[in-house]
This record gives sequence, structure tokens and C-alpha cells, in this order.
Amino acid sequence: MEKQILVVASAMMFCLAIAPAYGQNYSETVTPPPRQESMTRLHFFLHDILSGQNPSAVLIARPNNTGSTIPFGFLFAIDDPLTIGLEPTS
Repeated sequence: MEKQILVVASAMMFCLAIAPAYGQNYSETVTPPPRQESMTRLHFFLHDILSGQNPSAVLIARPNNTGSTIPFGFLFAIDDPLTIGLEPTS
């Protein structure tokens, strides 16, 4: 048992001693060449249906202060379709 511990300890010391020697050979910094930046602009439209038979936004919680005219703190659940055009069928 003592011999196995000695072998493992010496192997660990060897690995720790040799690591700095190999690390010095690969410390060169390589800068990539500049490349052309491209920009993609995506436009999506969100369609809220607040009334009717199948609304897509429903009020699920609101603050206790009912005298406020500002809708701060209202929580809505939404299931809105995203489209690529102004028409809801696009």
C-alpha cells in the first residue's frame, strides 16, 4: 500500500513539474484578421386582440389600489401571434 502511494505521489510531482515547461512553448497570441461586419434587421409585428370571442391578451392580476388611472402593476397573459407584416394573416 505504501509503495502505491509513493508511485502516485511521484507521478503527480512529475506532472506538476513538467507542466510549466510545456506551457511556455504555446504562449503566442494570435490575432484574427479583421472581417466585414454584417447587420441583419428583423421586423416582427405583435398583434394583441383584447376583446371578442378569442382574446390574445388577458388581465390576470392587478394591484389593490383601484383608484389609480395609470396601469402600473397590471399583469397580462399573452398568446400573441408574431407576423412579418402588418396584416395578422402574414
